[in-house]
Amino acid sequence: MQLTLTDDEATEVRDLIDGSLGDLSSEIAATDEPTYRLGLKARRIRLQSVRAQLVGPADRRDGVPDGIGAPRAV
Repeated sequence: MQLTLTDDEATEVRDLIDGSLGDLSSEIAATDEPTYRLGLKARRIRLQSVRAQLVGPADRRDGVPDGIGAPRAV
């Protein structure tokens, strides 16, 4: 699937994903059910993947987009 967004739309989607990622981290830490925790971790990985594709000017430092590099441990 390919989606074309304006810069403002991409910023809104990035902000939504960033908020969801923060919420997921808290929920993962508070969840005792192993199967549910694995599902939350899988969702976090998918959201991180989408977030990495939504790189804009505000995400760049020294020409290198944030979120690019070594994967985070889950």
